[in-house]
Amino acid sequence: MRNRVECRRPALPIALARRRLACIAGRDDPIGEDANDVADVRLEQLLEQSRSRLDRVSAASLDAEVAAGAIVVDIRPVALRERDGEMTGALVIDRNVLEWRLAPSSAHRIVDLEPDQRVVIFCDEGYASSLAAAVLQDLGVEGATDLDGGFQAWRALRRAPADRDARRGPPAPAH
Repeated sequence: MRNRVECRRPALPIALARRRLACIAGRDDPIGEDANDVADVRLEQLLEQSRSRLDRVSAASLDAEVAAGAIVVDIRPVALRERDGEMTGALVIDRNVLEWRLAPSSAHRIVDLEPDQRVVIFCDEGYASSLAAAVLQDLGVEGATDLDGGFQAWRALRRAPADRDARRGPPAPAH
């Protein structure tokens, strides 16, 4: 029988998280420095597992997805939308209520989706949206996926050369 780590509640929240991760990973030293490695590995595994189920959308193909009937959902926090702007036509749903607003079984859903309708979720850089899209698939939103690279990839693609030059400032005078 494998040695089990006793999963008592430590006094500090960080210690609690480390102990729980160690319990999940079957480690003997939940509070030691290995706990951070466990967290990184588990998160990377979860992200990889989530993305393996998704048919991720590139920023270049997003317009075609929308033309084909996809719904685009922005889950970024207000501060990021204020800082970087919004994507015209995207439905804004806070990440903490996303499942309740889109799951077919939720009494609080705000959109009735067709069973195979594409729902493209995006966050700032495409990490949280991968996890969110996988959870939506688990809840029955079969067409859920995410925007590879998130809003930042989309914004970088949309910047016109003149817009980039304007931010850089006027050219240096020739001597």
